[in-house]
Amino acid sequence: MSVIATCPVRAVIPLDVVERGGMARRISVRVEGAIPVVRDDLPVVASVRLAGSLTMCGGEWPRGPELPVDYAGREGRTYAKVLLPYGLEPDDLHPRDGISLLGKEVAITGMMSVDSPYHAATGRREAEPDGQPALAWTTDLAERYDLTWAAPVVASFRRGAADNLLFAGGRLYKSAPLPRWWANASGNEISLEDRRMTTADRDADIFDVDRLEDARRYMALVTRGRQGPFRVVGGVDRVDTAYLDGARNDLCATIAPWIANRYARYLADLPGDLVRHAHDAANYVTDGLVDRGSLLPALCELLRRSGTLPPTRRGEFPESAVQALLVRLHGVEGVPGYGEWPQDSTLRP
Repeated sequence: MSVIATCPVRAVIPLDVVERGGMARRISVRVEGAIPVVRDDLPVVASVRLAGSLTMCGGEWPRGPELPVDYAGREGRTYAKVLLPYGLEPDDLHPRDGISLLGKEVAITGMMSVDSPYHAATGRREAEPDGQPALAWTTDLAERYDLTWAAPVVASFRRGAADNLLFAGGRLYKSAPLPRWWANASGNEISLEDRRMTTADRDADIFDVDRLEDARRYMALVTRGRQGPFRVVGGVDRVDTAYLDGARNDLCATIAPWIANRYARYLADLPGDLVRHAHDAANYVTDGLVDRGSLLPALCELLRRSGTLPPTRRGEFPESAVQALLVRLHGVEGVPGYGEWPQDSTLRP
């Protein structure tokens, strides 16, 4: 399913620039990218029912109805449909004049955030460029402004349009990872959600779409029956297993830099072998040179020792997160204790 054309995509985005005279400004700029186009529509590779949204009612937070969602797939990546506000001409594979993204719609490209109230160059609060005419992103703009902080934003918009958007069979798709199960102990429920933000427990309570039973085991361990039976909200009707590996949540990649940063100024208080592991944690990336199987027991040991950190740093290790991670790593993932050689160096977290 090869790319046969591209579709123009336009947007007006706020950019932080500095005038040649030295004054920082925020201006509106018209930018353009290109969305790849393929002829055939994408096959559905997963059908799920996401948990309904929470709405406060009478002091409680009941959930709305479950939301059925289909995920399409192409070359190992999953996509969700994006509804266009207009139809296409017969036999057209994309709008002839391209599409325009308005306001926060640019977020579907996955580009860098442009929501900060502070200027990228000065750090001072900057007013939005309301009412100002948008300028074209051309070479002439560089003659008036220093675009050091603006150029990466424009590049991320273009890269996001090319990498994360796709017209297939006349439909617009955006890249959308498969949802995950959230084992929410405080809410006493396991819900299927498409959330991407790290949880308060540093994703100890987040499980891949095919790991509901592991989420149940985790809930049983962290609650120990104190809150009565928990409920499961949402469901998976079908999922193509060929697309599961690309959707795995690497828990080690989430917690390794967090733990390394907390110990950054206190390495002298650690034994030499843990100092090495702290450096490995700081440099850990998925499929990198650091062996995950030997690093995970060391991370557990560093979590246990976090209680000895000075108060300013100990506060960055919420006790609930530390305990949740230890339960997840030891009780669900089977990470051995520190000093024990792991039986499987390809542990999943």
